[in-house]
Amino acid sequence: MTTKTHQLTPSNTYPQGEIMRRLQCALLATVAVIGTASIAAAADLPVKGPALKPLPVPYNWTGFYLGFQGGGGAFGTAKESYGLPGPGGAAPPFFVGNQSYNMGGPAAGGVVGFDYQTGRTVVGIEGEWNWANINGTSGVLNDLGALPGLSDTVLTRIDSYATVRGRVGYAFGAWDETLVYVDGGGVWGRVTDKYTNPTGPFAPNLTLATNNTASASETGFVVGVGVEYALYYGAHPTNFTVKAEYNYISLAAPTIVYNAAPGNRSTFSDSTMSTFQLGVNYRFNWGG
Repeated sequence: MTTKTHQLTPSNTYPQGEIMRRLQCALLATVAVIGTASIAAAADLPVKGPALKPLPVPYNWTGFYLGFQGGGGAFGTAKESYGLPGPGGAAPPFFVGNQSYNMGGPAAGGVVGFDYQTGRTVVGIEGEWNWANINGTSGVLNDLGALPGLSDTVLTRIDSYATVRGRVGYAFGAWDETLVYVDGGGVWGRVTDKYTNPTGPFAPNLTLATNNTASASETGFVVGVGVEYALYYGAHPTNFTVKAEYNYISLAAPTIVYNAAPGNRSTFSDSTMSTFQLGVNYRFNWGG
């Protein structure tokens, strides 16, 4: 009797379709595990937000500076008084008398200064020199009524002036970029007075004049207010500032001595002006 031996084959134990199905399930499980791990790792990474812009650097007003400014004088006045009565010095009966007249004109120049900031308080000193043509002309001094007038007048002109001023200010704004200040000090100016008589070389009393002009350096005082603003480039301050400034200036004026006759002269007082100027400063910040 012969016994038949049956050999087991893979197809008999696990059909081929079953093997493929199991392989697919294992592959899908592996992918799922890897994906879950990746998601968990990504969840632990920090989230990037928008990049923050750097904050502007606070401005420091301490340091030396140079600058240029331009503008002019307005609302100025000058007063002319003719000399005292006396032999050869008395004015004719048709002489109008003392004159008060307005002054105005352009001015421009340069400045140098130093500021020191503590907290928001800024103290400093500034010097300036300005070319100027701030002038005014009186009315006719000899009025002949119905007859033709002499058309004689007096001119007062400020040719240049310089000031030395202390100033105290307060810095404000988000970065102390704006400075408001008051100032005051002394002024020196070159002032010219001139009498013009179109009929000839005469004085206001119609005597012959050997001189009709006086020019001299005079002194006075100045007070004012201003505002200065620091310019930024992005978050960083530049070396440049811009300013607007008002000053009230009072200067003496020279006397015109027409001839040797006693009292034959014109004296001047209250030569005042209000100056309005815009300027640009370059700050070195050597001390800042």
